[in-house]
Amino acid sequence: YIVMVGRNAPLWREGQARPNAAIADDLLFYGALGVIGGGRLGSV
Repeated sequence: YIVMVGRNAPLWREGQARPNAAIADDLLFYGALGVIGGGRLGSV
């Protein structure tokens, strides 16, 4: 992943039209950020 691309980025928003795998990747990505950020799940 490119870290700068997040939920606020139009290109990533477009990803919501993709299958659930994209959502799972999203959850894993933000979950990892949350762990790095102090144990919180990634905030939107």
